[in-house]
Amino acid sequence: MKLTIGIGLLLMTAAGWAQEPPKNTQAIIEVKYADVNRVTDLLKPIYGGNIKADSSLHVIGVSGPTDLVAAITAAIQKLDVPLSSEPDVELTVYLISGVAQGQGTDDVPQELASTVKQLHGLFAYKSYKLSDTLVLRGRSGRPYNGRDTETEGVLPGTTNLSYRLTYNSLEVSSGDPRTVHINALGFSLRGPTVTTTSKDNVTTDHTQTPARIFTDLDVREGQKTVVGKSSVNGAGDALILVIVPKIVE
Repeated sequence: MKLTIGIGLLLMTAAGWAQEPPKNTQAIIEVKYADVNRVTDLLKPIYGGNIKADSSLHVIGVSGPTDLVAAITAAIQKLDVPLSSEPDVELTVYLISGVAQGQGTDDVPQELASTVKQLHGLFAYKSYKLSDTLVLRGRSGRPYNGRDTETEGVLPGTTNLSYRLTYNSLEVSSGDPRTVHINALGFSLRGPTVTTTSKDNVTTDHTQTPARIFTDLDVREGQKTVVGKSSVNGAGDALILVIVPKIVE
């Protein structure tokens, strides 16, 4: 009799377990700040489950066992936080011409007077003049977008030299004074396209590039920094690149 009761209790317990499968649930989580696709791609390998992103509605749909959905929801909420406010950085770029011949006087605005005084101590050019001023403004931490991170034009005073200035991204350090890191700064001068024909009647187009700079650069806020120089003609004149960053909160 005792054995029969024990077996009956065991069968009842097993039946109770079989009748209580894990409960499934669904949830739609609104994502206010983060990229829903990136969040989904991050969480899928970790949690598995049925996770779907809808970037147009800015939501992530989740279905599965209740405890799994709760864990995924908590992870999404932890990741969905406002991005830290990054300042804008205004880069002022001066293109200064160094004149090799004559006894001319310097022709630069007052804010460049101290810079030109230093240039006289570094190089043997007779005089300096401001050829052009470029201003680029971008957000710190924002990657290259091809619009506010590049500019180009024709070098004033010439008929055949054009320039192009680009950078990939900007980063602002903490502390005082702050430093601006310019990632992948690029500057190039380009001459006219020259067409040559070989003896085999093969035509080749070649663009002269008298100057090219490609570098990472760290510049203190408000400091005028000479990035580089290059000869631009047969008379020995040069173009000098000076950059000064301004952080705009």
